[in-house]
Amino acid sequence: MKSWNKVWICMTAAAFVLTALPATESYAAKTVTQASDQNTLKLTNVDKEIQEKIKKEVRDLSGLSIVEADVNMEGVNLTITFKDNIGNMMMNKNTKEIVFLNLRLTFDQLEKAKQDKMISLLKELNNKRKYAPKQVDLHKSPDETRISMLGEDFAASMTDQDHTAYIDFSYKDIDASVRKNAEEALKKFSNGGNLKLTRAQLHKFVNNDPKNKEDSYVWRISGGDEEQWIGLEIGVVTGKIYDVLIKKMDVPDKDKAYADLDIKKVKAAVEAKTKSIFNINLSGYEAKQESKYGNKFSFTKKDSPTIAARVDLKGNCFGISLLPENGKRN
Repeated sequence: MKSWNKVWICMTAAAFVLTALPATESYAAKTVTQASDQNTLKLTNVDKEIQEKIKKEVRDLSGLSIVEADVNMEGVNLTITFKDNIGNMMMNKNTKEIVFLNLRLTFDQLEKAKQDKMISLLKELNNKRKYAPKQVDLHKSPDETRISMLGEDFAASMTDQDHTAYIDFSYKDIDASVRKNAEEALKKFSNGGNLKLTRAQLHKFVNNDPKNKEDSYVWRISGGDEEQWIGLEIGVVTGKIYDVLIKKMDVPDKDKAYADLDIKKVKAAVEAKTKSIFNINLSGYEAKQESKYGNKFSFTKKDSPTIAARVDLKGNCFGISLLPENGKRN
């Protein structure tokens, strides 16, 4: 699954093959277990080399000078909790390598060059809006260093390899041609059902990793009610539909009954939707169920875009996604 897909699922608390931001381990998401008093020392009481290592890591990531922190000495890792709830850190006792470092800053505490870069990501989407960030999260791990910024109706995030940003809109405020496109796609997919859309995000994501290049510039539109969740993804430039999902809230993501589905019947059900929405038939496509008890299927064919789909317990298709070979969705 694409990296942006994982995040969209997490942020919407719904099982849709879309995303809002790339996956990060923010300070808010990282819970550090509180140690008993006898295993916790003040930063000033630990080994001098460890003190300096901790201070340097924080300084290099944020520019801040850390003086006070509690250090849990229990186990193979040191767990450090910084004063005033600004963040936490884990470091291997023996190697002194960082497991993770999470810091929460105000926007004003962020370096000016990084402030400008984060705001520029949002201005690429809409340069007329005013942006007042509520918080900035810095995350460092062996895999990446990420800056994430959140506001009332926007967010942005970046690493050396990728950057992303989105802006929220009320559905009624977006361009009429986009609304028409979304509503026509939903009617086709639902065979004429009356479905309500309420929210839209203008979203851009670029991943420059040579092994996993992605470039998306899309509208992500959602709605529904207490019984079902609705979502679409539409290219800003092309107007192309990339995702449609209408998920009943009572449809499980995992169930032993999915193991008994006839994959030929599943393929036929998915093909009816892909023909209608993407104008793609699945002749020659190889079908694969992602997990034995799951409802996610993928359909692949050489030199053709990949199709991802989801079905209910009866094999009815309720979600499809088009994944172009070049990673571009615009």
